[in-house]
Amino acid sequence: MSDEGTRVFGEEMGEYEELGKGEERDVGEGDEIREKGEFGVVEGMKELGEGDEFTAENGVIEGEEFVYENEFGKDEASVLLENDRETMSSMSVPSSNKQIKYMSIDRLSALPDALLICILSFLSTKKAARASILSKRWQHLWTDLPKLKFKEKSCEREKILKTVNRVHRTLGIRRENYLKWFYIDFHYYESFALDVDSWVGYVVKHKVKNVTLALNPQGVLYKLPQSMYSSSCFTFLSLRGCDLVPQRTVDRKYLTVLSLNDAKLNEHVIEKILSGCPVMHRLILCQCWGLSYLKIDSPCVSELVLIDREDGEAQPLLEVSAPYVQTLSISICPTNEWRLTNISCVTHAGIAFIGSDWDSDSYEVMSNLEDLVGVLLHVKYLALSHMCIEVLSMSVEMYDMQLPESRREILEVQASADANVILGILCHLGSSHVDNSQHIESHKTQK
Repeated sequence: MSDEGTRVFGEEMGEYEELGKGEERDVGEGDEIREKGEFGVVEGMKELGEGDEFTAENGVIEGEEFVYENEFGKDEASVLLENDRETMSSMSVPSSNKQIKYMSIDRLSALPDALLICILSFLSTKKAARASILSKRWQHLWTDLPKLKFKEKSCEREKILKTVNRVHRTLGIRRENYLKWFYIDFHYYESFALDVDSWVGYVVKHKVKNVTLALNPQGVLYKLPQSMYSSSCFTFLSLRGCDLVPQRTVDRKYLTVLSLNDAKLNEHVIEKILSGCPVMHRLILCQCWGLSYLKIDSPCVSELVLIDREDGEAQPLLEVSAPYVQTLSISICPTNEWRLTNISCVTHAGIAFIGSDWDSDSYEVMSNLEDLVGVLLHVKYLALSHMCIEVLSMSVEMYDMQLPESRREILEVQASADANVILGILCHLGSSHVDNSQHIESHKTQK
């Protein structure tokens, strides 16, 4: 998705789908994989690669050597590495400062598991795994973190397989401690369907509340198991690249936030989801297709985020009815037509144009924007992206367009104050006839 489409209405997707920005791998690629077990057959022992994390099977790694050499000196480090780590606390250290530092490490390790896990939970999964080099006492604590995140950006099958194996191994060695958040993001091939099935079974069995399955489909969507529709443990659920076909009644009575990305939907599926999520207040539909009429009639859904597809393919007219929604965010390819109806409760709205295969001076684009802005005249707070305000300015310049009277109080413009947007801003000011002065917030676009 382009930055233009996500900037207008905040960090909707990033707020939930990113638990630790910048992490590409959470567990070392050199981990030993169990040959058989609950999570199926996986590859055997892998050789340690550069940057691999520590595990009980790996033994001593370069990072540990560095710690010992830095603390005790190179000569003593070579001796210490041959002995059991637990005997280190009884060894005499020449420097009193070093002794104090080492005693502090021992006192920290003496804390209960629950408290150590709580401390580690403030770190990313990757950094928490690195803490296993401190002593045997710390080796497996990171696997009991309340949040687990696995992310693989590469689309190479070999790297994906290593990530899949790491997920299996981590879940396999976890104890029965509470897991609050499970996050997996990788390029999905159909050959990994059974692997994802096992992870879904794990999160359902252990009643994980926050689940993100960010599957970037490489040809075929992942068929979501029926257990995901009947499990009532979820409070937050984000699905990408999943085929949604609920055959039974949806039972997600505690779900408050649902995000669906890159999914084929229809009216029947949406109706089932809404009826089975009685307390859901936020719904995000990102780059979904198959809908011609979207009816959000649940009184609890107060926030709706709609993000159009960016593949350049023309989409049929989409009619949206949302009688109870108060906050509406739209990112649309301007050549596609969306008709907003029954949105009288909306007080905050945002519009962004996405994609690149369109002309800003096209009459069709100008007309579509005018229609969208026209049905939002009652909205008190309106955010417009840089491209929206630029198209609006061109409409004023080329066709002398005038907006009807609005009740706007705040206009947020995601653009720098240049000649291309001034006319659009003035057009909005001219259409506002509220008693108090209109407040304008201008934000520079990121390059």
